[in-house]
Amino acid sequence: MHPDVNPDPSIREEFLKIQDAFEVLSNISRRERYDLTLSEADLNPLFSVEFLVSRDQIAWKKEAQLVYGLLKFTATGEMDVSRQVPRCISLVIDRSTSMKGERMEVVKANVLQLFKRLNPQDIISIVTFSDRAELVLPPTPADELQRHEYPVMSIQTSGGTEIFHGLELGYKKLLEVVNGNQDAHLILLTDGHTYGDEEKCFALARDAALHGIVISGLGIGAEWNDEFLDQLASITGGNTSFVRSSKELARYLDEKIGVRSTVFAKNIHLDCVQDPLISMNYAYRISPNTSEIGIEDVLPLGMLRYKENLSILCEFAVNDLPDDKDEIRIIDGWLLFNLPGEAQPRRIYLHQTLKITDSSDDWQPPAEILKALSKINLYRMHEKVRAHIKTGNIEGATQYLKNLATNLLSMGDLDLAKVVIRESENIEQHHRMSQEGDKRIKYGTRALLLPSGQER
Repeated sequence: MHPDVNPDPSIREEFLKIQDAFEVLSNISRRERYDLTLSEADLNPLFSVEFLVSRDQIAWKKEAQLVYGLLKFTATGEMDVSRQVPRCISLVIDRSTSMKGERMEVVKANVLQLFKRLNPQDIISIVTFSDRAELVLPPTPADELQRHEYPVMSIQTSGGTEIFHGLELGYKKLLEVVNGNQDAHLILLTDGHTYGDEEKCFALARDAALHGIVISGLGIGAEWNDEFLDQLASITGGNTSFVRSSKELARYLDEKIGVRSTVFAKNIHLDCVQDPLISMNYAYRISPNTSEIGIEDVLPLGMLRYKENLSILCEFAVNDLPDDKDEIRIIDGWLLFNLPGEAQPRRIYLHQTLKITDSSDDWQPPAEILKALSKINLYRMHEKVRAHIKTGNIEGATQYLKNLATNLLSMGDLDLAKVVIRESENIEQHHRMSQEGDKRIKYGTRALLLPSGQER
């Protein structure tokens, strides 16, 4: 096809096009500039990405102003069977003495049911831990699990709770089989607190995030440390759930790793910067599950399954605007993720600025942002209750709970409102919330962010 050996005039034109395309694709900066000229429909036939803001302009003021951004990442195409890859799952199960009896029997029964709901090519390993960790099931393809039910049924409880031992062994078993393309998921089930090894657990989670492995936490009963599990899972883009019954455990396992759970994108990260005058106060994942995301230079967002939407709500503070600027950059950077079977991450450029005006605007925030904010404020009321209890401000804590109960009653959520009222009385009498009520309020208000409240 080289014009030196083919006299056809059209060949020279085609050759120059190919040469120019090669130069663009082989040069990172030129490739990025070219990507920005493509429409989203051309570049993203499989998905859509949208970033909404609560206002399109901001008044010139010296005092701080709040702006909200909603990132929406949606799988728009049908499930591509050719992209399905084996999933690698590691169950890390607390077998300390406090799990004795019904709790452990419920866990074992649900694990055996899970065996029947995996795809044949999936690989699963099981680790138990107390004072030390034990490998119950090495990485095994799902179509061979029938012959491995006895080790699960033979799990016995004893000892204390040292979570790092279990995490470390479960993580090692995942690394043995993960090659970079699989959906890798470590699920930690515990009913207690770990002591003295929290920082080692967090360091392991940071390493797991680098390998695209998501850690999720399942808290059984009311005595487990939700703040620890939330932080651990958040580092990898995972989340924590409160399990109160066998039915809830079965539903969770089926939704997260059952045969109908197929990953569309994994290892999702938001790598963006703001104008130096803007700071991010918080970020919450509000779909497909809910959790607070730790503020880092790069935000880990986990994975997205088919028929799910990933939505992240961020609060930004704009501070001390100078009078020589006419616009301010609220977000500038990339949404990065891997599609199954693709080694190189895909990147979507995100850029949003706000105009600076002399007067306040009458911009109406999108309904999606207003709805999410109203429910996040209910969830954050619980955080303020905890903070007031810690400082001994019992009156402030009870007032927040009364306000929360009033809001829940107006929404028609009578069951959760009753829990809140009961805990308000607990605080007045005992200056603390019960462990059960505390978690029901936390995870109940958090579930309000979901369309069906399925986390409750």
